[in-house]
Amino acid sequence: MNKSFWLEDICADPSRNLIIRDGQPYALPPKTLEVLLYLAQRPGQVLSQDLILQDVWPGRVVSNNSLQRCITQLRKALGDNGKHQRMIKTHSKRGYSLEVPVYWEAPSHDAPKMSGDNQQDCSAQIVDPNLDTITSNRSDKTKQSAWQTYKLKSVYTAGIAGLLLFAIYFMNGLFKGGFTERAGELVFSTMQPLTSSDAKEFDANYSPNGQYAVFHRYTGQCVNNLWVKDLATEKEWSLTNDFGRYGSHSFSPDGEKLVFLAREECGEKPLINTCFHLMTLNFKAALSEPQFPETLLSCSDAKLSSPHWLKDSSVVFLQSKAGESSQIIKYIPEQNITINLYKPTNKRLLHLSYSIDHNLMAAIAIDQNNQYVLELLEPSGQVLSSSPLIWPSSNPLRQAIYPRFDPGKEQLLFSTGTQLFILSFYGQIKPVTVALNQHLYQPLLHPDGQRLLASHGVVDGDIALLDLLESKQPSSEMFSDKSKNSVFLNQPHPSFERSIYDDADAIFQPNGDMIAFSSLRSGTRQIWLHHKESSWPVTQFNRDSHINGFSWHPEIEWLLIAANGQLYRMDVDGNYLTIESAGIVTQLMGWVSEDIALLSELFQGEEQLVLFNLKTQARKIIVEQAVLWAEQLVNGDVIFQDDQYQIWRHPKGSIEAYKIERLSGMNDARRFTAEANTLYGISDDARLWSYQVDTEQFQYHRRVSHLVNYISDKRDDQILVKQAISAKKEVIELIAPD
Repeated sequence: MNKSFWLEDICADPSRNLIIRDGQPYALPPKTLEVLLYLAQRPGQVLSQDLILQDVWPGRVVSNNSLQRCITQLRKALGDNGKHQRMIKTHSKRGYSLEVPVYWEAPSHDAPKMSGDNQQDCSAQIVDPNLDTITSNRSDKTKQSAWQTYKLKSVYTAGIAGLLLFAIYFMNGLFKGGFTERAGELVFSTMQPLTSSDAKEFDANYSPNGQYAVFHRYTGQCVNNLWVKDLATEKEWSLTNDFGRYGSHSFSPDGEKLVFLAREECGEKPLINTCFHLMTLNFKAALSEPQFPETLLSCSDAKLSSPHWLKDSSVVFLQSKAGESSQIIKYIPEQNITINLYKPTNKRLLHLSYSIDHNLMAAIAIDQNNQYVLELLEPSGQVLSSSPLIWPSSNPLRQAIYPRFDPGKEQLLFSTGTQLFILSFYGQIKPVTVALNQHLYQPLLHPDGQRLLASHGVVDGDIALLDLLESKQPSSEMFSDKSKNSVFLNQPHPSFERSIYDDADAIFQPNGDMIAFSSLRSGTRQIWLHHKESSWPVTQFNRDSHINGFSWHPEIEWLLIAANGQLYRMDVDGNYLTIESAGIVTQLMGWVSEDIALLSELFQGEEQLVLFNLKTQARKIIVEQAVLWAEQLVNGDVIFQDDQYQIWRHPKGSIEAYKIERLSGMNDARRFTAEANTLYGISDDARLWSYQVDTEQFQYHRRVSHLVNYISDKRDDQILVKQAISAKKEVIELIAPD
């Protein structure tokens, strides 16, 4: 049952996972809305926790903590108070009851007018951002937000003509479900390539006048040059005089300079603190001949991202450090000073975008309730609005997004890799119609709004079975002769199951002869099983799904899978149970014992590495920071690699971790694996190494191709590795119909 219902004058919309109170939408997890619906269907009844868990989570492993968390979220969204409990009442040792009237149609005293089959929803209750009012079932009170004030302030400065235009816009009342005519539809019917080299091309950007497209052309896996293409003449040339590890760029308001981040080159030994340099390039001069980038800020030990040039010629970017809140920093080149613009205390900033046309910043953040939100800010750092991301009911996702502004409309654009979406200034998300949808990344609209730049292409990665000793050959018992097809390919090592798409993360079945791996070969990443001469998918996740790791049960033919921030226990026939967790699972590292999993998750907006009890949902925190990878040894110690590529040991029973100095700089950003109490990895010069944790014995074994990315598993003397076959990505342009 997905029909909206009302608790007094508060509207609940299960189809969109929303509660609308006082004109404001509160996005909640689907199960939280199911709990409310369950209570609403039985108003006044005292319902036991066991009964609610049984009916709302049928066939799932769930603790009372999950239900209590749902009740807490509901009380907050409903404006209820855990102390006074006016709406949802807790009955000690008995359960919960809903204490207010429930209406399955809008309250008649102020019911909204509906059309068609009289199906009512909550959309009439959402704040109309253009009318500066709340249209609700109970009143017509006006409510002016900071964002609305900012729009009005901008209109006043535009003069009488602007006021007249605003008045017309005001009178028309164009807001519909979060999208205005200023947002509107985007449709692209034609695709044409802009680049066609053998190299990878990313981070494409239009110049402010729309005449040029600037992009990064890669040599190898991360070293690149900045290139430009004249869209009229189709001539392209290099802007930079030297290769570097350059990040995405943005233009100065006058279009004469670029700003971007740079790091140390690939292959260099990582420093204890990886340096981020804020760089600039004279674009106007580089149109005549390549230039050397200049350094604005040198070697920040914090992680920097999302640099943007503001209208006042200052630069903003995101800064984050382990154990500290992320913040927006403003750099003023003329004075060579930095200013802290915005440092939220109750959320973590993930992405920053800026529009010269709107003169607005947009930040994607995650709050303490693990809810992704869109925040609009003035260039001064003042927050104008904060809205939860509201996905279409047909495609509810829990994942970070990285949107960029539409220059002419009140919306942003982003891609999940399999589909393009627009995001309104108020958090609503809907898909975009395009001629080509899959494998599109980093979309950016042309200043005229009729064309769009994006990176398009696929990564071809395979899995190889290697022996730890180069003189020995891997066993052929597990695999068919399909690997003989490798004579037609430039494969670093023979692949055991060849496809033209990305295969990765292969792991041995602990007490069997199957191998599980993930693959994009069916169009959406799924978990596949390989046994002797056959491979088949065991999952059927929806489009846009993200798999965040998987692991075999130590003894049984079960898999634990993290997908879309959720945990699933699945057998080899595809039957599964959902396992509830308090946070959003960002990476599953291993199913380390009967009831315990090692995983990273976002909990109350912060990244944590934890040992998670699958039955009780209890969490043992190993470290409160982002990690690249982790393994638990047989002795119970946890080994993890931080985002500075340093490998740490957290002994069982200890409250602190210490760095393994012998492995400093050994593993770069590569994943490692463990067998018993020994670690195995690949050095930056492509040699397999092992490190016995107890004895501190380090040993090199054999060389592998530099195209081998990492070891995913080891058993006896054999290892499974991920290797790059090709990574063909081009810059394309999508064009709207006439």
